[in-house]
Amino acid sequence: AQHVDYAAGVEAIRVFRPDGTPVRTFGEASGLFQVTDMELDAAGNVYLTSRARPDLGLPDDHVARFDTAGNLTGRFVPDPGHPDAFGNGLVGLAVAGDGTAWVATSRPERSLVRIAPDGTVAAAFDRRLLLPTGSGNLEDLDYAGGRLYLSGFMGNAPSNPVAMVVADPR
Repeated sequence: AQHVDYAAGVEAIRVFRPDGTPVRTFGEASGLFQVTDMELDAAGNVYLTSRARPDLGLPDDHVARFDTAGNLTGRFVPDPGHPDAFGNGLVGLAVAGDGTAWVATSRPERSLVRIAPDGTVAAAFDRRLLLPTGSGNLEDLDYAGGRLYLSGFMGNAPSNPVAMVVADPR
C-alpha cells in the first residue's frame, strides 16, 4: 500500500506492507501538495496529481511520476496556465499498461487530458460526448482491460445524479 503523508509539512510517499509495517519513504522535497489521486502503472511507476507550488517554481497543478526506486522521473502539466484557485484542479487520474495517463481536471473546457508515455500532453476526447447534460464534471476515472471508466455528474444541483461511462480511448 502507498500513502501520501503531509505530517510536519513534509510531503512524501510512504510505502507499507499489507500488515501496516512501514517499508520506505520517498518523494520528500519533490513539490507534492494536496494530492488528489495516485496510480501505479504496469512497471510499478507511481503517478500522483499535485497542486501548484509557485513558491517552488511549480506554477501549475501537475502530475508527478516516480520510478520504482522513488526517483522523480517526470512532471507533466495537463492544463498549463490554469492552476485551480481553491485547490488541486486535477481531480482524477488513471494509468494504462503502456504508461499513458488520463487526467480529469476541474475545468469543463479541458476536463479530460491524455499524457503519452513520452510525456506529451494532449486534450483527449470531449467528455461532453459521454456526459452531455448538466455540469458534466468528472469526479473519478480508472483504466482497466483497455477501457477507460469515467464517473461524474449528469445534472445540476440539487439532484446531481452521478453516472459512470465506459469508453474505448483508442
